[in-house]
Amino acid sequence: MLDLWSAADLDAVGEPVSWAGSDPAPVWLDCARDFTEYWVHHQQIREATGRWEPDDPGVMHAVLETFLRAVPHTFAGCVRVDGARLAVRVDGAGGGRWVWRWDGGLPRPTDHDAACTTEVGFDDGGTLWRLCTRMITPAEARRRVVVEGDQEIADRLLRIVAIIR
Repeated sequence: MLDLWSAADLDAVGEPVSWAGSDPAPVWLDCARDFTEYWVHHQQIREATGRWEPDDPGVMHAVLETFLRAVPHTFAGCVRVDGARLAVRVDGAGGGRWVWRWDGGLPRPTDHDAACTTEVGFDDGGTLWRLCTRMITPAEARRRVVVEGDQEIADRLLRIVAIIR
């Protein structure tokens, strides 16, 4: 697999990544999707065998960054006033803050430091990646997050899926 991705033009436009939308996606996103699938399976094996160890924060951040590419697709058809902003904050190792601004009916990534109308806070990356891969339900995730602002937006975010179904 390494040979395939090493030889690929990662900046080229490739096939769609289904959970990120129906438009053609950059090849790097397909590469990142492939990596996250491998990574999730690895996590499942580690948990099943009782060999859970903290992951490298840089790797965790890359996984979350990839999974959050599903946010615009998650909000397809969810109309909000242009200028409304959603932040996802993940505390702990590998976390960060990601922000989207509604523009032309769609949420688009924007400045990570922007003030937001809604913020969904996760205590750690584990809840978010498990939510994105349906290892926990939106209801279980809802019990684990802190929401400030628009509850409907938060509930919609918790329906995010970043795996091939």
